[in-house]
Amino acid sequence: MKTIRLNVVAPRRALASLLLIMGLSAPAAAFDFDIDQDGQAQPLTDGLLMIRYLFGFSGSSLTNGAVAEGAERREAADIESYLAENSAYLDIDGDGKALPLTDGLLIIRYLFGFSGDALVQGAIAPDAKTKLATDIEDQLVAVNSGSGGNNLAIDLDGDGIANAEDLDDDGDGVLDVNDAFPLIALDGLLDTDGDGRPDACDAVCAGLGMAVDLDSDNDGVYDIEDAKRA
Repeated sequence: MKTIRLNVVAPRRALASLLLIMGLSAPAAAFDFDIDQDGQAQPLTDGLLMIRYLFGFSGSSLTNGAVAEGAERREAADIESYLAENSAYLDIDGDGKALPLTDGLLIIRYLFGFSGDALVQGAIAPDAKTKLATDIEDQLVAVNSGSGGNNLAIDLDGDGIANAEDLDDDGDGVLDVNDAFPLIALDGLLDTDGDGRPDACDAVCAGLGMAVDLDSDNDGVYDIEDAKRA
């Protein structure tokens, strides 16, 4: 099973605001469990929305009492459309189907803070690809972080190869095993030593979750020390 490494990413609203101030467009937001877009993923709002959707609820029966007061995504049609477009991410146990009494339970239990056996008991499909509590929790954390996780249906860079099989998930030319940020593409930033960490990282770069390479030539000496010796 492929190991997914997670990166800490700045809150999306702050990043979008920063990009707009700089006259740039915000990148397309990756899916996470904050369905109503109030800035946090909560069991009694977002968790309910997801499990209701998986049970087939729609319209007001989907959203009644399950949308946070400060939510930006409030309308039932918008929430239903968003979940339909991203339903592949809801298949937590990897059995190829997003179901309420397996995946839905796993998601809402995770949002309530369950872990270990309490997280997975009675909520794993018989043909699930992911069954161990630790692996399920890793998958939930990965999806909630916006990375998509180790899901055969997810293809982060759109190259036709699912993340679970793709050797370069973000499609930036740096293999995941060598990439400091395997889920964040360099997008043309200079990377002298080919480690996926850019030589220079401005506010937009940092907002995406990357950090500057302090040893851009990979000679074991920080660039600042190299400069002093020059």
